[in-house]
Amino acid sequence: MSSAEDSDSASPLNLPGRRPAAPSSASASRTAAKTQARSNEILSMVRDGLKRAEDVSKAAAHAIEADAVSALVGDLAALRVDDAAAKQPITRVQTPPPVVDAKKAPLATPAPKQRSSTAVEVGSKVKVGLVYDERMEAHEMVGHFECPARHRVVVNEIKADGLAARCVPLRSREATDAELLRAHDAAHVAAVQTAFDPQGEPVQVATVDDDTGNDIFYTKDTSFGARMAAGCVTEACEAVLRGDVQRAFAVVRPPGHHALCARAMGFCFFNNAVVAARAALEREDVQRVMILDWDVHHGNGIQDLTLEDESIMYVSLHRYGDGFYPGTGAGEEVGKNGTNINVGWLEKGLGDADYLAAFDIVIEPIARSFAPDLIIIAAGFDAADGDPLGGMMLSPTGYEHMTRRLCDIGSGRVVIALEGGYALRPLATCASASLRALLGDAPRAISSRSRPRKTSVKLLTDLAASFAPYWPALKSEEYSEKVRAILKHTTVVASRRVDAYPTGRRSSSMSSSATAV
Repeated sequence: MSSAEDSDSASPLNLPGRRPAAPSSASASRTAAKTQARSNEILSMVRDGLKRAEDVSKAAAHAIEADAVSALVGDLAALRVDDAAAKQPITRVQTPPPVVDAKKAPLATPAPKQRSSTAVEVGSKVKVGLVYDERMEAHEMVGHFECPARHRVVVNEIKADGLAARCVPLRSREATDAELLRAHDAAHVAAVQTAFDPQGEPVQVATVDDDTGNDIFYTKDTSFGARMAAGCVTEACEAVLRGDVQRAFAVVRPPGHHALCARAMGFCFFNNAVVAARAALEREDVQRVMILDWDVHHGNGIQDLTLEDESIMYVSLHRYGDGFYPGTGAGEEVGKNGTNINVGWLEKGLGDADYLAAFDIVIEPIARSFAPDLIIIAAGFDAADGDPLGGMMLSPTGYEHMTRRLCDIGSGRVVIALEGGYALRPLATCASASLRALLGDAPRAISSRSRPRKTSVKLLTDLAASFAPYWPALKSEEYSEKVRAILKHTTVVASRRVDAYPTGRRSSSMSSSATAV
């Protein structure tokens, strides 16, 4: 190769018409070595990057798992609303309970006992009964909150969700006179039967001394529907106690928890839950029944009928004070031997966190000590987010957790009886969620960022202190540690006046002046 060519090959430019000279073997070796070194460097960087990504992924998975576990133990949150309303002194509506034959010896306060072996674990196959009857939809006043669609949307929802197919159909029936007379006097039973005048208007509004608008109305189908509602709840309880099913859901209307011994009120004619509880107590193998009422309105009828009956424990979670209907349900009303528990919320806008804190601090310790043979849930869904009367913020998931917790108490024999709930969509979804929990499906997780309000926990701890003389479980060190843990995970809600929340009565601009169940 000429020197000229060598000179050209060394030039940084490859001019047109000239062919680059081939590199020497030494040059090729150096280039290969540099390439290999660069490749090794890149490979090392890739490996380091993959390792860091794997570490981040493991950390994230661990955090998600921790959040999920935290959520399942009830580390929950409050929602922003106004500050607590001042507690208002009220006069409780009193109706003496009917005389019931004392065929059983007086109850002694039971010692706390372990969960029965008949209780059903989450995820196991549970036999659940379901009862409904479209004939209960015939009782109707156009434009009224307590409308036939309430029954229809719940039935349709549980069918669409595939839950009805998983249940055992139960017989629908009317309550007998004998069953009704365990909770109501004979004059009231007869009055409901004869109140409708077949010669009058198709819908006849009842008038009472303390005018309650059109809360109570009668049609030709009212007596049948009211008897059917009480009878279906009673039949559901009997099916559970016979062992035909382990749990049951009764989709019924009209509701019942406001009905007094001698008076219909608040959309209610017969007290479905008490009629069923008293029928259950006729059995020799049933000594104690617990009625848990999570309707946003206090079940004054249930309380009046059971206040001095220690074989029935009544627990109510409701809004209290500030003119909210029906104005009853003070925490000081403890009943015989501490068997009447009123969790009367003084604030609006409470949610899953606050309600589950009530279970932790008050309801579960007492209920486990009471050891009920049967639990009846008076299931109003008007504390659900979106209800026009309730002003609360419970979610379907919150109802799942409450139902699941009740199924874990005692023998696990639980019956849900529909009470209130007036926003049709939330009513349907929350009822369906509760049935899922009855069937043994694991509740969905609630956000671990949620927290109960400090004001809610203060109300609950004060209430628990008032019941401690009746229930020693509320004095244990284990209980105290649990409460201290809850107090570490509370939240303070800023003071804010909210005038838009309803107080339990329809506004005058609407077609019905109905109060709420």
